[in-house]
Amino acid sequence: MTWSFASLVAHEYAPGKVTPILAYGLASVVSVSRFTAQKHFASDILVGGAMGWFIGRYVYEHHLDPNIHKRYNQTVFNLLKPDVNPLVDVRPHTYGVSLIWNN
Repeated sequence: MTWSFASLVAHEYAPGKVTPILAYGLASVVSVSRFTAQKHFASDILVGGAMGWFIGRYVYEHHLDPNIHKRYNQTVFNLLKPDVNPLVDVRPHTYGVSLIWNN
């Protein structure tokens, strides 16, 4: 939840540098505190942080009202779009995921 909120705030105030640094810094502090308190493994924090970042960006992009946001720029939303495809090979029992970043 911390990384989702930080991503949402950072995307909202992206032109400035202070707000994203503070948002991601706070999310990092929360993540480190969860690890040092032995409440999460490092892999939990890494995957949860990545998921949170993508969720925050998704919410920002899909709930943006161009009438309210005067700095709306469509090119910002086309920078990094992941294309996720499942990979299945039944004979050797191999399964995976293909992740391609589209520009």
